[in-house]
Order: sequence, then structure tokens, then C-alpha cells
Amino acid sequence: MAACGRCGSTGRATQLITLMKEQSMIVDGGIHTSYLKAFSVVNEIYPDKPIQSPLAQTPFRGVISRHGKRSMTPLGNKKNRSQRHPTFLITTDTIDRHIAMGDSLLEYLYQGLSIDDKGDTCPQCSTFLDTEQVMKGWKLCSFQEFTTKCPHCRHQFIPRFIVKSDSPEFTGSGGPGTPLYCEFFSPWVLRRELHIATGGGKKLDSILNPKWRDGNDLNAKLWWNLIVSFRRQKLPLTFLLQGSFRERL
Repeated sequence: MAACGRCGSTGRATQLITLMKEQSMIVDGGIHTSYLKAFSVVNEIYPDKPIQSPLAQTPFRGVISRHGKRSMTPLGNKKNRSQRHPTFLITTDTIDRHIAMGDSLLEYLYQGLSIDDKGDTCPQCSTFLDTEQVMKGWKLCSFQEFTTKCPHCRHQFIPRFIVKSDSPEFTGSGGPGTPLYCEFFSPWVLRRELHIATGGGKKLDSILNPKWRDGNDLNAKLWWNLIVSFRRQKLPLTFLLQGSFRERL
């Protein structure tokens, strides 16, 4: 959201805030501030162009409720909208360029990079759960619940994803040259753990230091969770790599 605020991407900012509300994520004052900043920035870039609502071109249809009142809802099946995959998020050319640059730099730093985040297998019933099922099993707004719930057997377990790299500097769970098994954190757990790891946000810049993510400890797993989350939500991740380059990204 902060990136949208800086580049004046009002449409993208609206998509993000809508997605957060659909997934019951907390929209705090900082996010609202960045959201409003996007409209201010685009007005400075194009002072003579009127700011149009990002929802202006969204088709709507009237729905009659059981009380006889008409409400306006976007076209499409309600169930499909609630399960919409971030793949369908619309991005601008500028954001696409930043995303592509971030992916290229990430692969440059970690040769042969492979992130297996397609899902995990329930240890109780051996059913493979895709990422959507894993995310639906998280307890909403819980900052201390690391588990997800299997929709088939209701067993709770800690989901994981796997990061592999051929880089000699990459250290996996079993040492150099091995895969790194990362717990897949919910947004609320990730926020809490990052808050603790950065001293309550006072040492937030430490995340940019490559040494902070080296190894196979919690810091490394938090950092890769950020990478997975940013890529899933189609957010530029170049600033997370800033500490590895002298030039400003």
C-alpha cells in the first residue's frame, strides 16, 4: 500500500484495500494514510486530469433483498469473488516493471532459486491442500496461532513451503546446499513475528541487511515469508533486496 501511495496508483490501492477487507485483514491508520496519499500523488502528477473513482468502470447490477430493498453488488458469483486468486489482480506497467526487476534481482542473488509454495500435505489424512485451502484454514486475526485446519479431517498442523537455491551462500535447514523448510505464516502471525524481530519496529531497516536473512533461523524464514507474500499479492519486492546493492533500487 505504501508503494501505491508513493507512485499514485489509485486503482491498485483500491484493489489492495478491497482484498484486505475480503480476507478479514486489519486495515489500520497507516494503510488508510497510504491509500489517501495515492490520490494526492496522482493529482500532483496529472494536475489537469480529474481523478476518477477506480470503481467507476466496475459493472454493477441491482439485487433485490428479502426485505424488498435494492442493493448494488459487482457482477459475478459471490462465492467466486470471495475465492478470487491474486493472479487476477490488475497491475500498472510501472508496477509490472518493478515486479519483474525484483524477480530478476532475486534470481541473481539466489542462483537456481525455486520456491515451492503451492501447498502442503495434511499429516493426519495425507490429503494435499493447495495454498487457498491452507489460507482458509488459518484462524482469522489470530497473532499467536501458527496452524491451519485441514478441511477434510479438521486436523490442525503447521503448513510449510520449501525454498531451494544453488547459490553457495544459501543455507538450508540441513546446512549449505540443502532446502530451507519455512513455516507458512498467516498475515497476522507474520506481522507479530516481524514486530518482535525488529525490536518493535525500531530496527525495521535491519531486514534490508543480507546478514539478517542468512542462515536457517527464524529471521530467514520471516524474510522468505515476506517474499512469498509479496509475490502472491503482486507487490514490488525490490526494496527488500536494497541491502545487497550499492545503488538505490
